Amino acid sequence: MNRFILIFCSFLASTLYLSGFSQIIDNKVFKSDIRTPLAFPSGNPLGYPMLELYSTTPIEFHFDLMGTERNDYRYAVYHCDHNWNVSDLTSNEYLSGFSVQDINDIEYSFNTEIEFLHYTFQFPNDLSKPTRSGNYGVIVFDGEDPFTSQVATFRMIVFENLVQINGVVNNSSSVGDRFKRQEIDFDISHAGFQINAPLRDVKVVILQNGDWSSSVRGLAPTFIKQNQLIYDYNGPNNFDGGSEWRFFEVKSLKFASIQVEGLMMEPDGWHAYLRRDPLRGGKAYQTEFDINGKFFIRNDLGEESHLDAEYIWVHFKLDSPPILDAIVELETSESRFKPELFKLEYDMQEKAYAKKILMKQGYYNYRYKLRDLYHPNGDLSVTEGNHSETENDYHIITYFFDRQFGGDRIIGVSAINSIAR
Repeated sequence: MNRFILIFCSFLASTLYLSGFSQIIDNKVFKSDIRTPLAFPSGNPLGYPMLELYSTTPIEFHFDLMGTERNDYRYAVYHCDHNWNVSDLTSNEYLSGFSVQDINDIEYSFNTEIEFLHYTFQFPNDLSKPTRSGNYGVIVFDGEDPFTSQVATFRMIVFENLVQINGVVNNSSSVGDRFKRQEIDFDISHAGFQINAPLRDVKVVILQNGDWSSSVRGLAPTFIKQNQLIYDYNGPNNFDGGSEWRFFEVKSLKFASIQVEGLMMEPDGWHAYLRRDPLRGGKAYQTEFDINGKFFIRNDLGEESHLDAEYIWVHFKLDSPPILDAIVELETSESRFKPELFKLEYDMQEKAYAKKILMKQGYYNYRYKLRDLYHPNGDLSVTEGNHSETENDYHIITYFFDRQFGGDRIIGVSAINSIAR
């Protein structure tokens, strides 16, 4: 009897696994030799991976395989619910065309000290297009089953403009947080789009600077009016303001930029030594231009940056005493895919947190954050400081569970900026 139960449970777990249940797709790299994952609207490397349903502008996906040995990869596209669980739908219910395709655009690097292969593909394309809006997970894999041979995974969203979202960024309504947090208040006007059960069928997610790990979700409307849902909270809709992002650039190997103290060729490749960074918690707000955590690849002296930009060992140092019971991490858009590569270690001799990280030549925003038991998604208050004046991008994403379709659609997206008040 026990043996029968064990076999049945194993069969059930296998069935659920293969059908997509309990599969959450995140922005993640699974292989140590995969670097510099990027996803953005075609022609806009600083854009977010979001596209309107039936748009003719696809999302570009890029990544590098370090070394010279070519691997053949494919990618699979899955519809997901608002929590990024793979939907229990067949591909023909949300795609026109193929759900799995080969990655054929592969090129070798040239004129680089550290060699790599560059992979890129676009979705949608002539062979596959989404027919429904929603969250879409893209899995790059190298075996038979996408879920057991994942190489990298990406998140992208496909949206419709069926409702109007009116949002604004304010200082926090909480007196104690007024000068360090930002509050996102908004309403959803849905005249012309019927929503019979908003508390059940409507879900809202708010993103700050495209970061899903710090997203605000689970908000119910505070007021429900005819053809309008109002979200006016004091607390749950707040984000830490942070500070403007630090930056460095190594777009040319001929000279060091102002943020780079030394640039030199060593036996294992190029090294860029950045100036020591101070702790900024407790300091007054200082306005600076930034690109809100993003980066772009650039070799000013090359012809095709994705192929001839060097990989460089970038040396970071954060002046700080040891911080007990906390991990100090470097945050960039790339670090969200593989955060363990961006953990700093304390150097007692230098009296600083330090790390050298292999990064592709270009322009980067970065910042430092603490991760501990009380701040699993990271805390900026000590390393960067939090200010309500900080410029941040926000997206308000509205999901609607379509019972006829059997999945979550995205019926509206609003992009707002904290300084456009």
